[in-house]
Amino acid sequence: MPPAHKPGNGDDYTALPLDDGQGLAYPNVFLYDPQFKVLYLETNRMGVSPSKICAYFEARAIRDSIPTFWIEISPLLKKEAYERVENMVRIKYVNLKLAKPTGLLRNNLSKGSLRGLASISDQLNADKYMQCSFTADKVKSLKKGEILNIIDSFGRIHSEATELGREKGNKLIIKGNILDEDGAEIEDVVDFLLNKIDFRFSIEEPIIASNLQFMDRKNGINTVYMKLYKEVSTVVDSIQRLRKE
Repeated sequence: MPPAHKPGNGDDYTALPLDDGQGLAYPNVFLYDPQFKVLYLETNRMGVSPSKICAYFEARAIRDSIPTFWIEISPLLKKEAYERVENMVRIKYVNLKLAKPTGLLRNNLSKGSLRGLASISDQLNADKYMQCSFTADKVKSLKKGEILNIIDSFGRIHSEATELGREKGNKLIIKGNILDEDGAEIEDVVDFLLNKIDFRFSIEEPIIASNLQFMDRKNGINTVYMKLYKEVSTVVDSIQRLRKE
């Protein structure tokens, strides 16, 4: 919604007559990195969400009569999250909550343990969500290879439910032991819902909105891209290595 402007008056823009507490709903700026297939998306309270982006392209596919079309936008997890699990000498506990688990079977996204759980959900007709916990004996460890596969699949799942609130979305919590500087085991907890890559850039909102600040948004998203490039490349390389294994 542009600000009021009378043609012929140059840059004489007029502030919109908004009520107290009202404001403009700004657009989002996108940056796509084809090298790593990563989408950088500016988010705000009134902007576009990943699920709406997917819904848009799915609707276009139906309108254009594309027979087999599927799209997902999943959060990219921080490299520290992968490293912390890989550094665990013993994994003691895993808690998993997954929205629409039977979708894993339809999209053939999972393997190993997680696909087995998805099959159970399908047999029980539990298409809304599943939640389960696994605990190892005091001296044993859950299989790290399987846990890493679960992390990989978890990162690839398109979760529309997460936008409704943390309680209704996906979650993956892993507890285990790492070694401290003295070689003693201490507990570490990794919450993958909280350990997603997230970065902010600021835009100064003018008192009178004369434009949608396209260049400010472009410069902001480019700054985020440059600051996160190394971390994103490390994470993508780690994910690709896990999938080859």
